[in-house]
Order: sequence, then C-alpha cells, then structure tokens
Amino acid sequence: MKLNFAHLCDSAYILDNNTPAIIGIFSIIKTKELPFLHPGMTVVAEFTPEDVNSHKLEIVLNSPSGKKMSFHALTIGPAETAEKHLGSIFNITNIKFKEEGEHQIMVIVDDKELQSILFQIEKIS
Repeated sequence: MKLNFAHLCDSAYILDNNTPAIIGIFSIIKTKELPFLHPGMTVVAEFTPEDVNSHKLEIVLNSPSGKKMSFHALTIGPAETAEKHLGSIFNITNIKFKEEGEHQIMVIVDDKELQSILFQIEKIS
C-alpha cells in the first residue's frame, strides 16, 4: 500500500468527483493554558493499493512523552482496481492536551508505519 499523502487539518470532506477538500492544514496549536481540551482535528489520507484486498488502517496520536492519547482502527478497501485511490478521513475529537512540545500522529497500514505527522503544542502568555 502506497501512501500518497496524509495531512492534519481543521476539517475535510469528499467532493462529488471523489476528491478530498482539505481545510486548514496546520502544524502548531497555540494555547494559553495546559491542560486544554481541543474540540476537534482531522487526519486526511489517500492511498494507492497494490492489490484489491482490504487493509487494516490505524491512526495513533502520541504525546511528546510517548503516551498514546488516541487510537482509531478501521478497514479500508477493497479497491476496484490496484490503481484506484482509497481515501480516508478521521475526525479526532475532544482530545485533552496536557503537554507542550512535539506530538505525533502515526499512519499505520497492515502493522507498518507509513508516515508520522508531527505537530507542536505551544503555550503562549
């Protein structure tokens, strides 16, 4: 399975022509206090399968200290053909951030990490 892209954004949806509309890609979240509850963010990813089988997809959000904050697992596919793109949109809601620093979202397919999306939580005064 080839990962074409994965982005962290405010929101995403699929248009009528089956292409993703990605709104507000970001890499920094600024906050005045910790901990804080973030209402929602979205991970959007597109894959090109190498076969027409179904695949296990996992999205894992980790804190800077390595604590697993969120985990989503689902099945994607099967694709109509091996060249057909498969898209996935994951909404991550009501996440409590307790730490400043670099957080990681791992995109894992069939137990293989294809990409990490890194973003910062930055405390401001």
